[in-house]
Amino acid sequence: MNLSFFLGECKNRISHYKLLILTLFLLFLISTMCGIIIIKPTLIIQFCHGYCENYMYKVFSLESGIFSVLISRCIGNALFLAVVCLSSTVIFVFPLQIFAILYRGFIFGVEIFILFAYYTVGGFFVVILLLLPQAILCGGILIFSTPFSLECGLTTFQTRSLEHMRGFLPWLAFFGTICLFSALLEFFTVLIFFKPFALIL
Repeated sequence: MNLSFFLGECKNRISHYKLLILTLFLLFLISTMCGIIIIKPTLIIQFCHGYCENYMYKVFSLESGIFSVLISRCIGNALFLAVVCLSSTVIFVFPLQIFAILYRGFIFGVEIFILFAYYTVGGFFVVILLLLPQAILCGGILIFSTPFSLECGLTTFQTRSLEHMRGFLPWLAFFGTICLFSALLEFFTVLIFFKPFALIL
């Protein structure tokens, strides 16, 4: 199996489940906009502000190890990938994957709000160069994996067997590779474009 096979199959599934994909994409956009514009509870603001502050420290500070960014992103992506794996095994867990899409979009919106409000220019570049690509890749994995996990979960439920999971494992590896690529993309972007500013400042 090569990359063209996976891309071709993704295209076929997207075409077959275009209404589902479009709906989930719109839900992701709506949840992102909600994270930006609606009034958030103080607890959520405090939590996300603490996360953004810690993230900015990892990105710009020389005292923070560069590999902490990579490790944090790998762990975060692995958790989202675990949701995909669960929903493909137990169909009743599938709504959790939809919730993960809404959650990822909402948190991304809150991060945009906080970084623009508190970190101005620096926050703008962090959003554009770091968080936006991560949101697109991670959100894309959650959205475009839904036809595969849905089909696998339904088949597993109907046959009462995990045998069909064998056919899903290559896809899980494919989506996992994208997760690793997104983490490496963030790592090298921080290393090349952001850490040098810490030396200047």
